Amino acid sequence: MFGLCSGADNAIKIAAQDEDVLGLILLDPISRQDESFKLRQIRGVITSLYKLRNIHRMLRHRLMKRHQSTAFASNLRDEPTRDDLNDCCQNLVKRQGRILAFFSDFATKYYNQQGQFGRSMRLEGLEHICEEVYWPRVEHLYSVQVHRDRLMGRIVQWGKGNLPHFKGAAVIADEKPNKPIQVRLLADENTSIAFRGLAVSESPRSAGDSCMASKPALEAKATL
Repeated sequence: MFGLCSGADNAIKIAAQDEDVLGLILLDPISRQDESFKLRQIRGVITSLYKLRNIHRMLRHRLMKRHQSTAFASNLRDEPTRDDLNDCCQNLVKRQGRILAFFSDFATKYYNQQGQFGRSMRLEGLEHICEEVYWPRVEHLYSVQVHRDRLMGRIVQWGKGNLPHFKGAAVIADEKPNKPIQVRLLADENTSIAFRGLAVSESPRSAGDSCMASKPALEAKATL
């Protein structure tokens, strides 16, 4: 399953309930904060002369932004519960699934170091199946072509490396050697994404339509 923002939220919730899900590609999913999160945040301000000089403006801007965006964000995202996140990761560890999680500048308010997602879950075995990518200078919707190319290159590399594993895991779990691998793409409402080798656009129909992948998953083209 491939999800961006609230699409990532939905992918986590589906994987928590559906044990047939073997892989997740998540763009700016939620993440718990580990013990050193706030320390890294403070250190980032102290080590930046510009930020230190303008700390009063930064704090005022952050407080105003938090006040303005809390209700807005809550209307847009129906975040997975703590149990959803636990069940999702436990299912994938149990079935030897795979997770590829990207964190952009959008996530810096709750994620600030590569590996934080896996550490904060404190689930044995998760570190072996979860790959995290932290790009704090990349915009949430990957509006810059170079960033889109970089993203797709990383996803294609991950897909090629794990597709044989997904096929093997599906056969072991279901004992159906000819069962095709299903790829489900989830997108935010009114969000349009166009990446090389992958085209996803949101229509008034409900998100969650699927496509069957007869070629490597990332060569699929779907309209939700």
